Amino acid sequence: ANSDSREDQALKLKVRDQVGTLMAEKLKDADSLEESERIVKANLNLIENCAADIISAEGYAYPVSAALENLWDLYLSGRSI
Repeated sequence: ANSDSREDQALKLKVRDQVGTLMAEKLKDADSLEESERIVKANLNLIENCAADIISAEGYAYPVSAALENLWDLYLSGRSI
């Protein structure tokens, strides 16, 4: 989310839910972690576009980026999640 405001947190949840619905269909037949990672990486642009469409429809102009990252690596690097 862009901030901790109620509005931004609500927007984050809308984006999460829509991206989750979108990707659940694409991942439903994935048989392994590796296949799931391949599917997610192949759809990063679609994920970004989905998020950007929701953000725009809600009247915001926040930048959007999607990436598949290892949360443990993010934690160890000190970058925020």
